[in-house]
Order: sequence, then C-alpha cells, then structure tokens
Amino acid sequence: MKKRLGLLALTAVIALASCAPALQTAQRESASLKLDGASVVFVNPGPDTATAPALLLSGDFVTTDQNCRKRASGYTGCTLPDVAAGKLYRVIIDQGQVKAGSVTFYRASAGVRPIYLRLP
Repeated sequence: MKKRLGLLALTAVIALASCAPALQTAQRESASLKLDGASVVFVNPGPDTATAPALLLSGDFVTTDQNCRKRASGYTGCTLPDVAAGKLYRVIIDQGQVKAGSVTFYRASAGVRPIYLRLP
C-alpha cells in the first residue's frame, strides 16, 4: 500500500511538471526566461509591458540584486520592476549556479490572466 501511494505521488508530480511546456505553448507568449552565462534574463519583446513580474529561482547561488530575497524555503524570490516592451531585466548571479526558475507576470492585453514561463 505504501509503495502504491508513493508511486501515485510520483506520477502526479511528473504529470504536473510535464504540463509546463504545454502551458507555455498554449499561452502563445513571446517573452522568455533564460540563463545567459552568469545571469538569469527575462526578455519582454512586447507587445506591451510585463507588469508585476515575480521571479522564483532555485539552486546553490548568490545574487546581490536588490529585488531578490532568499526565502526560508531555500528558494530565491525576486519582485522585478515592470519590464517595458522591447526591454529585458537581468539578475546577475555572483557565484554558484541556478538549477531552475520561473517567472509569472501580467500583460494588459491578457487581462487578469497571469502568464507563466520557466527556464528551459
């Protein structure tokens, strides 16, 4: 019974994780989140401003970005300023390595629906 519950929980986690790429495709979003050397870069090509971007990163790293705070959970959360169309925001990693990350933000053209992107 214990083994079956563990297998069921593992299957649920895999299923949820596998939905993220499909979600990004379904959103038809042009913005991106990527690792660029010693930085995590949120790129907003448009068509309008990305408002209230919230970046969540995991890994063993240090950043001195004033918008980022290490949480009790071990994750680093960054409350980024709005990113205008055609602009980007770069979080410089001073040492260590980011393992995973995601950003959630809003666009006026999308209404109240949040947009979710994750690091490839």
